[in-house]
Amino acid sequence: MRIVFFSHPAFLNIRSIARYAQWLSDGMAALGHDTKIVVPEGKYHRRSSSIFLQKWLGYVDSFVSFPRVLEKYVREGDGNTLFVLVDQALGPWVPYLKKGKLVVHCHDFLAQKSADGVYPQNPLSKTGKIYQQYIRNGFAQGKNFICISNKTKQDLLQYLPNQPQFSEVVYNGIAPVFRYKKKEDIKPQYAWEKTGFFLHVGGNQWYKNRLGVVVAYIAFRKKYNCPLPLVLVGEPLSGVAVQAIAHTQLTQDVHLLSNIDDERLCDLYNQTSLFLFPSIAEGFGWPIAEAMQCGASVLTTDDAPMTEVGGEVAWYVPIMPVDTNAQKTWSDNVASKMKAILDLPETEKEKRKQQGIQYVAKFDSKKALEKIEKIYRSILDNN
Repeated sequence: MRIVFFSHPAFLNIRSIARYAQWLSDGMAALGHDTKIVVPEGKYHRRSSSIFLQKWLGYVDSFVSFPRVLEKYVREGDGNTLFVLVDQALGPWVPYLKKGKLVVHCHDFLAQKSADGVYPQNPLSKTGKIYQQYIRNGFAQGKNFICISNKTKQDLLQYLPNQPQFSEVVYNGIAPVFRYKKKEDIKPQYAWEKTGFFLHVGGNQWYKNRLGVVVAYIAFRKKYNCPLPLVLVGEPLSGVAVQAIAHTQLTQDVHLLSNIDDERLCDLYNQTSLFLFPSIAEGFGWPIAEAMQCGASVLTTDDAPMTEVGGEVAWYVPIMPVDTNAQKTWSDNVASKMKAILDLPETEKEKRKQQGIQYVAKFDSKKALEKIEKIYRSILDNN
């Protein structure tokens, strides 16, 4: 089977989708298929140093120039060629590829739902709403879809005008690097790794709710005589979250780690006293599964897909309210939950750890790729 994966241009720096595309391509190649990843070159984007102009010239690269490349691949394709859009946000390319055998991978519909006003935390401009409608008009012409969670599939079906020919859920696979380690196999790099710490992994995207992590941590430190530090893995904090920390005496207890490799992250998952992941929304929630695979206790949001990934093993709190006055009550309640988890008997923590490792075994990368390959073959043979 010849599989051509189409992904976002490199200049957009959408790392999660780039990694997903590479995972698919490498996985299918290992299974004996001829694979290729194709992205817009960005030749117009490079012509300006203005961030504003780069954005619009990038649209020219993606939606005016690149369709000619798509049409070329369709013309040169044969009965053994499958076209794969690695993200439904590339929906405008569907009309150019639908004459061939095509499948669309779906991650989340947060931007679409934001355009519909579902998430007041992320209001879109008029042009942003038009752009999301443009994307929707494109992927709605697709017939075959693979979703990373049941929640994503549910959202997809709400946006399609008709029942798709094929829609299946294939959970993301956890990279083998994330695994439970014995203490003697970990070499701590900081003193706080030996005494315990709270951990969060994520960026500054609105739905990651880093502000929620920070205000819950501040509330915890105010309520309890338990000086555990907070470790944030990802890009530097921004906006209100920075201000919240700056107005406390805790700046020395909040540690930021950027650009660490997966092996180092695995060590942190293994050592954390509690992994905090109170996202407002997700498509899947990889860090939940990664943390549980490493034996970490996980506190996340009681909404899908977080509940789908965490099952009955993770602990849950409500979504942080939008109202700033209500956020104080929320943060106090989360702090109480954090303390309750920390105070659990060691036997209970060990029991949950083993349950978590067993539960997330279903998020197996090899099995996920094998299932995707089976779907690809089915679409190639039956469409």
